[in-house]
Amino acid sequence: MSKAQEIYKYKLYDIHYKGISTLQRYFGKKLNTSNDENPQETQHKLKWLAEVKKGQYYTTQQKIYLNNLRAEYILDKK
Repeated sequence: MSKAQEIYKYKLYDIHYKGISTLQRYFGKKLNTSNDENPQETQHKLKWLAEVKKGQYYTTQQKIYLNNLRAEYILDKK
C-alpha cells in the first residue's frame, strides 16, 4: 500500500503579500502594453495571483509556480 502524500502548506507573511503585489503590478502593466504576446495567459496569471493572495497559506505546487512567475519578472527586469 502506498501512503497518501500530505500536502504541505506554507504561511503567507507580509513580505509574501508585498511580493505578490509587485508581481500583480508587473503583469498588470504587461497586460496593458502592446508588448504582451499572450494576453490570455497574463490574465490567467493575474487571476491566479489574486486567488493566492486571498488565502493565508499556499501549497508546494503554488510555491513552484510563484517562483516561476518571480523568475519571469526578474529576467524581464535585466
